[in-house]
Amino acid sequence: SNSYSGELKNVFKLQSDIAQEIVEALKSKITEEELVNLNSVLTENTEAYDAYLRARNIMNSSWYNYDQLMEAIGYLNNAVKLDKNFVAGWSLLSIAQSDRYGRVKEAEDDKEAKIAKAQAELALNKTKELQPSGFYYLRADGYYQNIVKEDKIKAFKSLDSALEIFPNDAETLFYLSQIYMYLGQFDDLVDTLETAYAIDNQNGMVIYFLTFAYELTHRYEDMVPFLERLIKLEPENTNYLLQSKYYQFLADGKLESFRIYENVVKKADKKVKLDNRNIVNHDMVVAMFNNDYNSYTEAWKGKWDQHHKGHGKWSCPLQINDETNQANLMIKNGNSDLAFEIIERAKQTKEMPYNKEAFCIFNKATYNPKLEYMTGNIDLARKQFEEIIPKILNNNSFPRGAVERSILLETADLVAPDRVYSIYKQVTSNPVSLVSMETVCANPWIYPNLIKDPDFIKEVKEDGRFVNFLVHYNLMAKS
Repeated sequence: SNSYSGELKNVFKLQSDIAQEIVEALKSKITEEELVNLNSVLTENTEAYDAYLRARNIMNSSWYNYDQLMEAIGYLNNAVKLDKNFVAGWSLLSIAQSDRYGRVKEAEDDKEAKIAKAQAELALNKTKELQPSGFYYLRADGYYQNIVKEDKIKAFKSLDSALEIFPNDAETLFYLSQIYMYLGQFDDLVDTLETAYAIDNQNGMVIYFLTFAYELTHRYEDMVPFLERLIKLEPENTNYLLQSKYYQFLADGKLESFRIYENVVKKADKKVKLDNRNIVNHDMVVAMFNNDYNSYTEAWKGKWDQHHKGHGKWSCPLQINDETNQANLMIKNGNSDLAFEIIERAKQTKEMPYNKEAFCIFNKATYNPKLEYMTGNIDLARKQFEEIIPKILNNNSFPRGAVERSILLETADLVAPDRVYSIYKQVTSNPVSLVSMETVCANPWIYPNLIKDPDFIKEVKEDGRFVNFLVHYNLMAKS
């Protein structure tokens, strides 16, 4: 409630004075390190600080593309050029270059990846030179060890040490949460992100990953208010409105919720930069429930072409698996010619090399039975399927293990429908799972045999939420 006045050149001193007054008013106890930080000035160059804040604003948004990341790197390069001793600027520059490396390391030409790695190391070394064992160095080192070196243990140690100095830093907590996600420690993942959000409810990246953490733990209803929070913070990203309505539908299974979701899908801006393929996926969901097979196919073909183009000369198991699903659906809808064309392309793609570090890469044995089945080798498909079950069910890594178990369930529905419910129960009983009863009810054509299985029907009826919805769309008989 106080008013303050002063010259812009003294803004950092004024900031420290205000912070100190707040501490005294709250009678807070702070550590010696926090007191030093309170009275320190990150930089006395206001232009450098402005550039730093612009970069941080980009990197704290819920989603930013490669071009936006390079814009942030440009700001940070300018910040440290204006003030060569700007430790926070060097630290964030190392994090940004590490992020860049993580995005381009899959490219066929690894020239840019080498540049990004070298720049991340240079900025990290400069941070260490300015602040050995200090907070900004430890935070940047934790991110670098995780993304560039892929050493989760060293990353965890550095981030944990950074939190010992400043326990209430939301960005450090977020970086730590990424390690918990990779390790499949979802309780720690949720706790860490909830703590980060309590500290900084303006950080779009924290909010987005908190919704993702809730999704992984099938807490769909908890996702909705945070997605609605993102709508207010980032209204230009229309996808969040769509996502909020979809997960509300998953949470309650009501036909009314689906109608609201359907209406938002129809109005969604397909040109929005944020995850266009995800919007197309929702288009496909709505089209299939409305028996609009032609619209579904057109949407799928657009997504299919985009995915192929994105991988270039790399093979993509996720794409091949999607192709077998689509081909099977096309055959059932009387479009065998295009179905066999898709399968032939999938077989060709299978023989191409792939980068093992890509998110959508997983064991070829997971989808191969589906491909064999679609080419008429039914007995071989069943044999391959039975052989892979134990290995895939016991793979608890994330995200790969979770993705492989999802594909295993789809494979069971096609190749071994007599075992599909048993596989479903084993997949969903694993805490690291991307499949749930709700997601099956929301995408039933991927599991045409599971949705008709008496045991699954019984489970849905006992739960109760999706019964009226599935009856309405003739996917379940009236009791």
